[in-house]
Amino acid sequence: MAIRTGDGVVGIEQQVLEVVKAVQGPLPDHWLLGDDKCDCVHQRIGEWTNPYTARTLQIRLCCVWKALGEMFPGFIQEVDAFYDDNLDEWVEEPRAWDSEDADMPVYLWFRQLARQTGRPLPDIRQEYRKRTRERPRRVPKGRGRESRVEPSMSDERVKVAHARRLRQSGWVVD
Repeated sequence: MAIRTGDGVVGIEQQVLEVVKAVQGPLPDHWLLGDDKCDCVHQRIGEWTNPYTARTLQIRLCCVWKALGEMFPGFIQEVDAFYDDNLDEWVEEPRAWDSEDADMPVYLWFRQLARQTGRPLPDIRQEYRKRTRERPRRVPKGRGRESRVEPSMSDERVKVAHARRLRQSGWVVD
């Protein structure tokens, strides 16, 4: 794909393509979320396809973000915690698998194990690739996340947290 709206845009596009090739190497047949073809914690695959032009654009956004972070370290923040929007607080421990719908995906299990043990993802992948039957399974109906009572906007803690965030962002002035 070539963008011809200005000299600088084409140059940037070429640089991004070079970064993608340098980070990922040659493109596989088809990328899928959870394919575990990179070590990124937050695997993200962008895909735009058009049957009328018989063209598909795939981009491993997670790898591009990683490369951009190396180029611009002041603009990337990686935090070893989960930010709970509802309560406006950080949660440092990985959540136990609590889906009623599916077993934990293997790629996510590998990353959870790496986080819990502090070991590198490639080591975890090597050790556990033939032990995938040990990964967390779906929980019985009535005991999963869908059945738990999550904080709602009627919960006073959530109201206080949201008001604090609105004040901090400048949307509400006291």
